[in-house]
Amino acid sequence: GLALGLDDCQPAPLAAAPSEEGEGPSSASYRLVEIVGSHGVGLGEFNSPAAVAVDAAGCLYVADRYNHRVQKISPDGAVSQLGAPGEQGGQFRSPVGVAVDNRFHLFVLEQGNHRLQHFNPSGLFLHAFGRRGPQLGYLNSPCGLAMDRYNNLIVADTGNSRIQQFQSTGKFLSVIGKSGSDTLGLHKPQAVGVDTEGHLYVADSLNHRLV
Repeated sequence: GLALGLDDCQPAPLAAAPSEEGEGPSSASYRLVEIVGSHGVGLGEFNSPAAVAVDAAGCLYVADRYNHRVQKISPDGAVSQLGAPGEQGGQFRSPVGVAVDNRFHLFVLEQGNHRLQHFNPSGLFLHAFGRRGPQLGYLNSPCGLAMDRYNNLIVADTGNSRIQQFQSTGKFLSVIGKSGSDTLGLHKPQAVGVDTEGHLYVADSLNHRLV
């Protein structure tokens, strides 16, 4: 696949969102600006896109799940591709999560290869971590990825019914939850989110709740 560059991703000035008198940023309304893409295999086309991340320059990174690639869309509309189907470094099998840190490093979570991959700002593959299994640091059909303010990676380890936290280097940090439906239990968590204060939110899919 083509390497992702950031040369065409210069920060654009932010426009103030329209709001009614008395509304603050937390209550700003949203409106549809544009629809991008359609079903297909060409650049700018998608097959069941699963996740999107936005970097500080306004570039979009889309996990194009069943095309087994990540597409980058710059603010000027230019589209480039990272990856191709496969199991080697820089190749993907059903990418379902993307995250970009404050250094423009890209992290991609793969459901099919049960791992995370790390790319530099030019889109060059650096390393991968994780493999299929129940052990700590291993993954089983993960579905969701988030990044906290310290650039740690939070993974919804769906098949293992738990959440795992890793450093961006791939070092395992901690595990949260266990299979079950009690207070500490999770059942096939699908997505994770972290707020600015470090609070973690989990979409606990088959327990039909948010924790």
